[in-house]
Amino acid sequence: MESSEASSGAWKGGDEHAIHAEGLDRALLGSLPCAFCGYELKGLSIRGKCSECGTAVRATILYTVDPQADEFKPIILPRLVALSLIGLLGSLFLATTLSWWPHLAESIRMVTGTSVPSSWAADAGRVLVLAGAVCGFGLIRPTSATRVWTVLAALCGAAGLVVIAMVWMRITRFDGTASSAAYLDGITGMERVQLRLMLEGAALVAIFGLRPNIRELVRRSMAMRTGQVDRQTMLVMAATVGIMAVGDAIRMGAIVLHGPGSEDQAEMLDWGGQLLVVLCSALLTLGLLSGLVDAIRLRRSILTPSPSLRGVLHGEHES
Repeated sequence: MESSEASSGAWKGGDEHAIHAEGLDRALLGSLPCAFCGYELKGLSIRGKCSECGTAVRATILYTVDPQADEFKPIILPRLVALSLIGLLGSLFLATTLSWWPHLAESIRMVTGTSVPSSWAADAGRVLVLAGAVCGFGLIRPTSATRVWTVLAALCGAAGLVVIAMVWMRITRFDGTASSAAYLDGITGMERVQLRLMLEGAALVAIFGLRPNIRELVRRSMAMRTGQVDRQTMLVMAATVGIMAVGDAIRMGAIVLHGPGSEDQAEMLDWGGQLLVVLCSALLTLGLLSGLVDAIRLRRSILTPSPSLRGVLHGEHES
């Protein structure tokens, strides 16, 4: 109800005058499928009803037509952009989810003494992160009107994804070979913490670099303007990564402090940092899941944008 009122309010002005100028009985010249049954309404009067289900044409206009559609330039390669957005968030979500498995396997080993294979998760994670990095390059210039600075920012973001993939591979290989690879058993080695800080820095570059173009894709969808898509998911993920980096910095401090006479203090500091990292990792996993769900919702607006009022009334399409 609120979205309908907002949409009708947005048309007050030039578009509303256009309707009255042409007359309320004018036939629709542009394509407009019925919002409820999908029947093509082209040729029917604005005051008419769907021939199949009886739904008022005006109801379909309020539900379907985007009053801001004329503001957006067409996406150059919509299928590539939709696939890149979903592939980026889907790959990173799956890779992050799999990254929990080695730690879970270690916990099982500590509790039961049973060794659980975990190398497969690391191998799969490497492939997924690389796939996500490739998908990031599909979001560099989604439309011909994309500004130069956002193209450059997206290039930096895509480069950040490549760095994430490289560091991720080093971390998983380190975990597979280093004697200090255990996550819960003793203080983590300096090299692993440094790698994690590099990973978190690259993640911040990727988030802030790709955010302008992704936000522009989100803005094209009425789902965002009606509150069905979270506008701040990427900012929340950036804050989560930042706090995670603080946790790793605390763990680095524990490594520096560790020595004769300060073992207990160093272990307490390390456990505090670990707790912060674990909590933020869980939030980041949920954030990526939320972003993936939003990307799937946005797919339709990318592949099949909502029609404009001008296009429905006059059959005009933006070139």
